[in-house]
Amino acid sequence: MSENVLLNAIIKLEEDREKLLKELKKKEQTINGLYESMGDEPPYEIENETKTKQTIRPDQFYGKGFATVAAEYLEMRKQACSAGEIMESLKKGGFDFPWKADDCLRSVAISLAKNTLVFEKLPNNTFGLIEWYPNKKKKNRSEEIIEKVEKLSKGSNAEEVENISEIITDNIVQSVTQEEPISRVTIRRKRTKPAAQAGNSSNEEENKL
Repeated sequence: MSENVLLNAIIKLEEDREKLLKELKKKEQTINGLYESMGDEPPYEIENETKTKQTIRPDQFYGKGFATVAAEYLEMRKQACSAGEIMESLKKGGFDFPWKADDCLRSVAISLAKNTLVFEKLPNNTFGLIEWYPNKKKKNRSEEIIEKVEKLSKGSNAEEVENISEIITDNIVQSVTQEEPISRVTIRRKRTKPAAQAGNSSNEEENKL
């Protein structure tokens, strides 16, 4: 199953979750109101989002880049948020999304997930700022390169996989000895020589002997 199919399924489930949470909040507010009418303490603590909503001006996010406004909103909330919540809040702040309406939520989630220098995707499919998680274990260079190789090797034949494995070994050694950033380590497939060319090379070597 492709990554896009899984991501679309996650986004759909997140949308359903947001709807259920809104319905649950309404029921909890109703129950609290009934308890208060009887003079009892309400059993549910409802998060007050009024203050956050009031601080978002209608033009607050207009004319800015997506990463900038998404980070700005997370700073306001002081907690990780779902892609759906971020999208709706940016809309209220006048942000002009560069994506089609039908594909907007998916594009928001993808953009947040890809920008690993600013955002951190949590296991519960919410997003926070990377600076909030200084104790998160970072992958070393070898682990990151191996992940790239595994993606490249999918659908490749045995010879290509072997070539990729050789390249990754060379790149790991190079990145460690030269202390190059992982972004500069290039992974590319080795091109095998055509059979005719390989045969000519063998003939030349025999003639030399």
